[in-house]
Amino acid sequence: MEEREIQSIIEALLFIWGDPLSIRDISKILELEENKTREILDKMIDEFDFNRRGLKIIRIKDNYQLCTRPEHYQWIRKL
Repeated sequence: MEEREIQSIIEALLFIWGDPLSIRDISKILELEENKTREILDKMIDEFDFNRRGLKIIRIKDNYQLCTRPEHYQWIRKL
């Protein structure tokens, strides 16, 4: 599977789950080594930040979560 496809799957998993997902669970779902999964997630974090997307991926120990950017709070709270 291409890395682009893996990134798309990871994004979907993080979006739909909501709560933090462990690197172990993500790797198991993707059938990848944890080191490879971590490498892809780190690249995704950098890309999300570089492109200033409305969402970001955060890492909490060995868990990852998709969340909104804190700098957009003033607009989000208007909802």
